Amino acid sequence: MLWSRFGAAALMGSALVACSSPEGVVVPLPLDECPNADYSTCDTRDAACQTRLAELTACIYGVSAPAQIPVRVLTEQELLDDLESEPSDAAAESQRERALVDLKLLKPGALTDDGGKAAASVKRVGILYQDAERGIVLLDRGQALDGAETDALLVRELVHALQDAKYDVAAWREQYPSTPDTELALRSVTDGQATLVQYRAWAAMSGEDANTIDWTSTFLTLRNQLFASARADELPYFASGETFPYGFGVTLANLAWEAEGPSYRDAQFTTPPQTTLEILAQNAQLDIPTFDAPPFQTPVTSDDYSDVEQTVLGAFLLELMAHRLGDDSSDPLPLLLAWRGDTLWTYAGPDGKTAWIWQLQVADESTAQALQRLADTAGLTGESKESRLFLLGGDEPPAFLLDAGRAFLDAER
Repeated sequence: MLWSRFGAAALMGSALVACSSPEGVVVPLPLDECPNADYSTCDTRDAACQTRLAELTACIYGVSAPAQIPVRVLTEQELLDDLESEPSDAAAESQRERALVDLKLLKPGALTDDGGKAAASVKRVGILYQDAERGIVLLDRGQALDGAETDALLVRELVHALQDAKYDVAAWREQYPSTPDTELALRSVTDGQATLVQYRAWAAMSGEDANTIDWTSTFLTLRNQLFASARADELPYFASGETFPYGFGVTLANLAWEAEGPSYRDAQFTTPPQTTLEILAQNAQLDIPTFDAPPFQTPVTSDDYSDVEQTVLGAFLLELMAHRLGDDSSDPLPLLLAWRGDTLWTYAGPDGKTAWIWQLQVADESTAQALQRLADTAGLTGESKESRLFLLGGDEPPAFLLDAGRAFLDAER
């Protein structure tokens, strides 16, 4: 789980003005749900601090704290070594990278050079929860780790440990598709809840009365800041994971918490959203669009090509792609809510060649045509018909991909 680079900082400027004594010492204000907890700040590298914050986090989240949550303080290189030891499919990463580069969602080498995704994660991370065995990693970059912001960041990752203990997050995720779209949607549950607890803890530590904060406005500001950051990032595929689950997830967690109280946790885990479209519609307080699954056409491969991966990018990555291709619409919501399904297939060919096809259905013909124009301007090969389009890429896309794309456009509606 990647640390959002905005973390607590985005909230500090927009919502919190700490209450201080005449000597300038911040006086914490307890939360209603944990009136007797200790909210004083401490150095998160200290074991006693970690234990106390774990107890506070469990109280705010409304669960029992595990006997021990491991917290490791590592350097960037130590974390990189740890992440690089995890198994990965280099061939699949190469094919996926080529497709995402063509779609302007990554830069060449982002997944495959100099440690690939692991190296990029380390540069963009400050603290993360890995799993029940390895616990939480704190990156020590020689800066102070003893203020309300850093304490609240640890609180957020401690929530992930508590979620894992209560819901077995790995097993929970295995029930749903392993695609970028569904991963962002599911993380909107885990990261949204964790961010809500993080900010409530931070308010108390900073001496702010959590009951007087306009949390709806605060989280709307955070969401908009993170969305703008994702659109501006040169690596929007990575940025989506650092922004969407936090900004869009916390707004839903806050609404659910205000409406249902502590039981909102179980409800979100029991019936989680499975697409970013669901999250986006709920954030806009609109009905989730209903539609039949598009008739995607699985390409029939030739003898010299083998399929590598089939996945779904989803509504949020569609909008980020369109923005990187040149869409400068002031209101991105119509495109975000126009997604009706997509499938991206990647293939490995002879002599190290790569090929891919992305089949996409949207709400109407004008949206499909607008996306096709953007693709044409970017030099991508593709065709559109009514509300459907397909794009091809890689090294000289083979004929069987073109056949599959045209079959998709002509499939019964």
